[in-house]
Parts: sequence; C-alpha cells; structure tokens
Amino acid sequence: MILETITYTLLIFITAVSPIPGLPFVILNYEQNPALIAGISTITGGLLAGFIHYKFANLIYTKFVRKNFPKIYIKTKKYTPLIKRMSFLELFLLILSSVIPTSLIAFAAGSCKIPYKKYFTCSFLSFIPSQFLYIFAANKSKNIQEKFIGIGFNKYEALIASVSVGCIIVFAILFLIRIIRNNLYKNSKKIKNNFFI
Repeated sequence: MILETITYTLLIFITAVSPIPGLPFVILNYEQNPALIAGISTITGGLLAGFIHYKFANLIYTKFVRKNFPKIYIKTKKYTPLIKRMSFLELFLLILSSVIPTSLIAFAAGSCKIPYKKYFTCSFLSFIPSQFLYIFAANKSKNIQEKFIGIGFNKYEALIASVSVGCIIVFAILFLIRIIRNNLYKNSKKIKNNFFI
C-alpha cells in the first residue's frame, strides 16, 4: 500500500507538471486507496507540481527573461506589484475558482515574487474542496466498473471504461458549476445595473 501510494503521488506530480492529464490517476488513486491516504497523495502530488512551477517561473523570470527579453521584462515588471499585492483571500479565491489553471497561477506567483508561504497555503486550502468531488467520482466509477464486469467486460477493460466515466463525471460537475457561477455573475450585474438606473 505504501509503494502504491508513492507511485500515485509521483504519477500525479509528473502529470501535473506535464501536458498529460492527471485526472485518471487521481480517480484511480481514490478507487484503490482509502480516502484519507488518496487525499494526502493527491494533494502532495499537486503541491509538489505547484512548487516546481513556482520555482521554475521565479528562476526563468529573474534570470532568462530579464537578460534575453528586456522589453518584455519592463512591460511585465509594472504589473508585478499589482499581482504581488493580492490579498490572501483574493489569491485563494482565484485558485479555487479554476478560472485560470493552477499551473499558470503558480507561474505568475513565482514570476511576481508572491511569497511562497502565501502561495503554498492558498494552494493547499483550495485543493481540499476538490477532493470531495474526486471521492464522489471514484465511488461512481467503482460502481460503474462492477456493472461493466457484469455485462462481460474483462477487469482491465472495465477499469479503463469506469475511470473514463469518472473523468466525465468530474468534468460535467465542474462545467455545471462554471455555468451556475457565470449565470449568478450575470444576474448580479443585471441587478446592480437596474439598481442604479
């Protein structure tokens, strides 16, 4: 179990720093490990990837961009204080909202010199709610896997099909949340505009 947990942590980390989607590994992790261990493994893999993105951006921005692209450095330098002044709550809500991918936020935080402790804490806290979604998807995926085996799929085929369905469940829920959030935002703007007319 320890080796399996370390393997999933590394797989989640590797996929989080690469363009390969990591969600299938997250769902498999939750299917095959107890929820607490899978949660720790998933959060650890994500935080390690965030650390690499943050430090890489910090290094690239300060060394490479300043030296090789001074015009770009000067243009982006004026926005650095604005981003750096983000409050803890603003950064937390930005990461939690998933409007901007977490990896891009890590790059921005590193290049703008947001204190790592602040970035790390916001990332950690924003990972916690998503774990409930992963637990739900893994549970449904496990039920679907049993149904696929019942209709004649072998164990491997059923696993691939059920993890795929688990990923679709996560994407569908996140898509619905985004639609609801956008509608609430539009309605609040309408109410605000009507209020001032």
